[in-house]
This record gives sequence, structure tokens and C-alpha cells, in this order.
Amino acid sequence: MTFAAELDDVRQQIRRGGNAASNIIVFWPSVAGTGNVAVTGTPTYELRKDTTAAIGSGSVTVTDVDGVSKITIGIDATDTTVFELLENYSAIITWVHGGRTYVSTVRFDCVLDPIGDLNVTLNDLIEEVVDMDERLTRQAAIQGTGRTAEQAASVYAVKAWGDVYRMLKSKSEAQGGVIPRLIVDREALRRVVVARACARIFRAEGGGLESESRQLFEDWSEESVLRMNELGPLAYDSTEDGAADSIVSGWATVQCRRVQ
Repeated sequence: MTFAAELDDVRQQIRRGGNAASNIIVFWPSVAGTGNVAVTGTPTYELRKDTTAAIGSGSVTVTDVDGVSKITIGIDATDTTVFELLENYSAIITWVHGGRTYVSTVRFDCVLDPIGDLNVTLNDLIEEVVDMDERLTRQAAIQGTGRTAEQAASVYAVKAWGDVYRMLKSKSEAQGGVIPRLIVDREALRRVVVARACARIFRAEGGGLESESRQLFEDWSEESVLRMNELGPLAYDSTEDGAADSIVSGWATVQCRRVQ
């Protein structure tokens, strides 16, 4: 097969409530020692939010991509009593290849506001590194005939969002917050994803510890961390009104008495 952008190392998110009827979860079947494969028959799935009964089931949509299969599951999360704001929902997919049955699990989160790759494009990367078009054109040509710099930039953006998601999750847990209720400054977060995408691009260039590409990778990795720190404390929406919670602080008086 030629290169296919799987993007399956990024935690997937679905929206719940209003306008949440067209969520999708994507899975690319693969077999150890073989790689991506084509499935036979019609795979099925179950959705679970814990170890009890399934909250949904059905058949998946299978798309052929250059001889291998891409599986898509549509999820209607408009019922807020079923789809709570939680992490680690499971899509348990049963599929067949070569006469053998496989069962795979894809984890996803149900959130107020899915973030995604924040629409980072080649233009955003060129604004940071002026010769990025040339670099990505070369990388795309190595990946496969007909691939473009724009396609390569989009893949790096999604991969970078996966890195930034893990940074966000760590920051959220340190604050005692939960990702599903996160209300984030998307424009500021976008700057973090752009920096991380640049770092990934330079790392893909290869090179040893003293190479230019390695130094640029480290520079942009540090820049992404600095931009993440600029976000400050994360905000959350506990009342589901679409606005970040307000925290009011003020003076307090404490009375003390000497014990005789």
C-alpha cells in the first residue's frame, strides 16, 4: 500500500447534546507483523462507558484505501442521560481478516467542546518557518507520489495536537480538573499546536545529535512548552452553560485565641 494518514495515535473526542448526532470514531485494522489489512465481511461494534451493558451497537462503515480498510463508526450522542461527560468510553470492534476474528478497542472521550487539530494549515507553518513549504514538499514526495505539502502539514498538525492533548491532560490533572469540561482559549492553544507541528517536522528530517534538524527540533519543542505555559490556569464549565466557571477570591478574616 502507499502512505495513508491513519492519525490513530490521537485521542478521539465526540460532542454530546445538541448538534451531536454526527460524531464519528475512526479505526484502521492492522495485524502484528503484517501492518494495515483489508477486512472481510461487515465488522460490528459495541459502545461502552463502563463494564456493564453496552450503550450502543451496530455495523460499521468500511472504506477501502489503497487495498486496506478504514473503519468509521457514527455516534449519536444527543441523549445526555446516556452520554455523560466522561473520558475513556470504549468502541469494541469485531472484524475478520484472513479467516480469523479480531476484537479491537478504541478509546474516546465525550466532551462539551471537541478541540481537534484547530485547523492548522501549511500557511500557519510558513508563518513560523519561511522555507517550510520546501521542506514539506520534499517530505511529501518521499511519502508517496502525488502527496502535497498541504497534506503533509495537515498530518503533522493532527499528530501535534495528539502531543498537545497529552500536555493538556497532564496540566488538567495537576489542577484537579477533567478534560470533558475543559473550556480553552483555542487561539492560544493553536499557537502551541503550530509550534509542536514544527518540532515534529524537523524531527522527521532525521540527523544526529549535532545536526541542524535535531537542534531545530529541540528549539521548537521548547517553544511549544513555553507557549503551553502561557495558557496559564485552565478553565472549566461545570454548569454546562458554555462559559468558563468564575472563581471569586477576596479577603478573609481568621480569629485566633491563645490557649492558656
